[in-house]
Amino acid sequence: MKLSLKTLQEKQACQDQVELFEKLFGQESEVTEEACLSVVDKFDWDWAAHHLLTSAAWAKYYRAAELAWWAEYLRETKYPLDSTGRMIIRGDHAYPLDTHRYWRLSNMKRTYYRAAARAFARAYNSDLNLTEAKEPPNESHD
Repeated sequence: MKLSLKTLQEKQACQDQVELFEKLFGQESEVTEEACLSVVDKFDWDWAAHHLLTSAAWAKYYRAAELAWWAEYLRETKYPLDSTGRMIIRGDHAYPLDTHRYWRLSNMKRTYYRAAARAFARAYNSDLNLTEAKEPPNESHD
């Protein structure tokens, strides 16, 4: 499925992102995993998912991106968290939820961005994105 410069402008993408899209892809581009991964650190995948996917496709994107975030966080920090992301307290010792440490680790950011780019391409091209009108999900994730 293709994404056009016109669609980005209609969805009010940031001017620098619109210009970058035009510079890299021209008027339109096929959205593939390979294409998204080639520009993984150049675009805001969360914005794209929120504004360019249907609600059902966005949910699919969000699940994949969040799972990647938590998997990397847990692998790097070794803090035990429950399924809601709350720290687990054992005895008198609490393990802090150290999100700032997570974002300082550039290899983890790259892993998240790669997962987000892949998830966006898959969701954008999924049947879920074709079955509804192009409306952003009701949830606010700005």
